[in-house]
Amino acid sequence: MIRPILIALLFILLIKSADGQVLHYEVVRNEKSIGTVDVVRTIENGIETYSLENVVEFKVLFTFNIKYVLKEQFKDGMLISGEGFNTLNGSTQKKTSIDFKNGKYKLIIDGIEGYVESGDSIMYAASQVYHQEPRGNEKMYSQYFGRYLQFKKIGGHKYSLSSPDGDNIYEYQNGFCTKVHVSRDYASFSIVMKPESLADVKRNGYQSPRK
Repeated sequence: MIRPILIALLFILLIKSADGQVLHYEVVRNEKSIGTVDVVRTIENGIETYSLENVVEFKVLFTFNIKYVLKEQFKDGMLISGEGFNTLNGSTQKKTSIDFKNGKYKLIIDGIEGYVESGDSIMYAASQVYHQEPRGNEKMYSQYFGRYLQFKKIGGHKYSLSSPDGDNIYEYQNGFCTKVHVSRDYASFSIVMKPESLADVKRNGYQSPRK
């Protein structure tokens, strides 16, 4: 009985590693850990799903506990649905959803309905940036901001991204994001890939879904 169980566990681990499904990050400020980011990629029945959860706690005069959750689904490389929210000290600050129906995207931000540009197809979105390196100065759609954001390549596998919240700098290895430097008015911090995930990224055969 032990051998079949070991074989099954090994098979599950091999599938998980080959798909690059789970990435773990630590949020660091002033050399201290203040939170985590976990990003999960799954494929089922032709639907590719990215789920992201970011939890951070820090103190600038007052204690801030921030949680951000994002889930987006893709079919044939195109975004078809998504939802997200963020909270501050347990209180919801923003809630979003996006759905592709009848040839266009319906976007809802805090109960207010709107639409993405008519006839547009979103092929790269915020949930994918950890698993998929941008292609040069590529645009990325953010349902949180309800707009496209533009990457700017600033070095080898290094990109800057400006948003209404501030500036980020992303670094990649083998197509996966390994570090993000985040600059905000209230604080600056880094999102650093944890050693176990970094070892997987550096391992031969562990490749980003974007080729």
